[in-house]
Amino acid sequence: MDKARIDAHFARMRDDGAGVVRLWMFNHEDWHGFEKAEGVYNEQQFAQFDYIIESARTHGMRLMPVLENYWEAYGGIDTRLRRQGLSGGQPARAAFFDKNRCPGCFTSYKNYVSHALNRTNHYSGVKYKDDPTIFAWI
Repeated sequence: MDKARIDAHFARMRDDGAGVVRLWMFNHEDWHGFEKAEGVYNEQQFAQFDYIIESARTHGMRLMPVLENYWEAYGGIDTRLRRQGLSGGQPARAAFFDKNRCPGCFTSYKNYVSHALNRTNHYSGVKYKDDPTIFAWI
């Protein structure tokens, strides 16, 4: 993680008049994965996100973290389905949204969201769910 580049991006966005940034807070892959295996959270990736929040705050920006991906890229809900022994892709992907068809999907996503919201940012000492830098969760 290059903190100077992160700071530069937030400075440019702020200078261009942006106030809110939508960004991904999901990835199930080895490269920058937040949750590489079910219930196994990547502390290094979350620590990097801590800095992104801190940089956004210092640059007067607000964030809208996206907690999961509907499409195949970076794992997405297809990974949650596969972890429960189900198929992904269309139209099978709809099972993710049905507690009866995939109760484990619901539980694993809920656990991830809980982990993320209750994480304490090591720069600010504030839990993500209480951080005013977070404008909304998607």
